[in-house]
Amino acid sequence: MELKLRPSQKTSLAFGRSVSTRSRTLQFDVSAQDADKLNAYAQLAADFDPFLRSDDAELERRMMSVQAEFRDGRVRLTLCADRAGGEPLGDPGTYEGTVSIVDPRVSRIDIPFTITLAEPRWPIVVDIGVLTVIAAMWWAWLLVVRSADTWPKLLDWPAWLFEPEGILTCGLGVVGAAGAFATVYLKSATWSLDALQVAGLAAAVFSAFIAASTATRVAQYVTTNK
Repeated sequence: MELKLRPSQKTSLAFGRSVSTRSRTLQFDVSAQDADKLNAYAQLAADFDPFLRSDDAELERRMMSVQAEFRDGRVRLTLCADRAGGEPLGDPGTYEGTVSIVDPRVSRIDIPFTITLAEPRWPIVVDIGVLTVIAAMWWAWLLVVRSADTWPKLLDWPAWLFEPEGILTCGLGVVGAAGAFATVYLKSATWSLDALQVAGLAAAVFSAFIAASTATRVAQYVTTNK
């Protein structure tokens, strides 16, 4: 018995930062003649291969399940993955595997599947962003007030933050940093807390803050030299 995968169906599960249980169901068409050979709500044998990341890290098999059944004239194959259970499903990243219908009543069919996970502990990531912004505020202050011959006193920094120039400089910087944070972390389906990605996030936030905050000085320079 041949099964035909219906078109335009997603073969992926994207968790993002969510700590939840998610599933994906694929539907297969069965000819009317073959449908008569299967009882309504008949269960079909199904299985899945290990889901591996590029470095061979594997999703926890015990937190996943697959089932197939014949219902309403179609075979439905469902993959379920639980990230909300007592055991971790896996570290952030992109995992690839194969889900199969292996029932002797139908021809075997193998479907490649992709599961993506991102770092769910967002408070830690926010802390990294905040600390980076504080460092960028200090550096922006140095760029603004430092002269060629002298370095400013560190105790003057807090006061500068509440001056008009400091408020404007830091306000623009925070807007730029927030945009970088959203691009690097919030929009990523696989961001993780490994050293390389943490460094990348900090560098992006810091650079965006400095670039945005210096816009005031550029504008002042252009205005002055007209």
